[in-house]
Amino acid sequence: MTRYHAAFALLLTLGCHRGGAPSTPQPALDDEPQVPGTSLHDGTEVSSREPDTKEFSAPSLRVFDKSPIVGAPPRIRIVRPKNQALVARGPVMMRLEVTRWKLAPAPGNHVHVKIDDGKEFAVRDVSKPFALDERYEQETGEPLGEGTHVLRVFLSRPNHESVKLPSAFDSVVFHYRSRTAGASFDRNQPILTYSRPQGCASDPDRLLDFVVANINGLSRKGYRVQYVIDGVHAGTLFSWAPYQIRDLSQGEHTIRLMLLRSDNSTAPGRFNDITTSFEVSDSCPHLGLIPDDLENEDEEVLE
Repeated sequence: MTRYHAAFALLLTLGCHRGGAPSTPQPALDDEPQVPGTSLHDGTEVSSREPDTKEFSAPSLRVFDKSPIVGAPPRIRIVRPKNQALVARGPVMMRLEVTRWKLAPAPGNHVHVKIDDGKEFAVRDVSKPFALDERYEQETGEPLGEGTHVLRVFLSRPNHESVKLPSAFDSVVFHYRSRTAGASFDRNQPILTYSRPQGCASDPDRLLDFVVANINGLSRKGYRVQYVIDGVHAGTLFSWAPYQIRDLSQGEHTIRLMLLRSDNSTAPGRFNDITTSFEVSDSCPHLGLIPDDLENEDEEVLE
């Protein structure tokens, strides 16, 4: 027997004495599942490991059919302020033109008004102009800052579900007291406008709603919206529809929405990648299931 064969036989004998067949290799640390963040997941709900430092819920998403529009589509238009208007002194007078959408006192149909990326507020009477800067301070507790602002408006239903039609959205840029140096916003480019959830409610199920403008809806081959809840639950939405986040735990939550192009890159634009927070607490008001929890064979649960 040669020296090579003797060494091979010795190794074979030792291997048999230690238990026979070798064990299955363990994955390296880099092979462990990663927490989803900005990467796109080709699915509607992707769960991941949860950090040890905080207890997270494991929410799911449910998609509903768009509420139907009977007759001609409704329309909203910002009459004042004009696009690129400079309001050098006095109040910022706002006038809206709404057609084929009957506004009503709470909780009826209304208009959502949003300045920059701040909290939206409801307008229920557009029969006469009103001072936008005064209303903004009333709603937010802060005066409207000097400089350039983006004003967005869209039609909403009593449950705050946005009307998902191009004609139900409008935007302008205006300048309050002065123009902000270097500020630019193209209102004709794709725009994502976040709406819900916001604030605090006792409901573990909350409406997820947003508006997309200047694109031909969402699809698997075109624009889509990616969401990330609490930094660990992510998915992709291929339909512009109302959604419901289900089974949220008590406490504060964050949600990030991103408008993505067909190549999975974020669409350029000031509002197309936004992160905001909301809260679930038994001490807050109860909103009720939004949209209404009706049995419908067309409803799809995203898991």
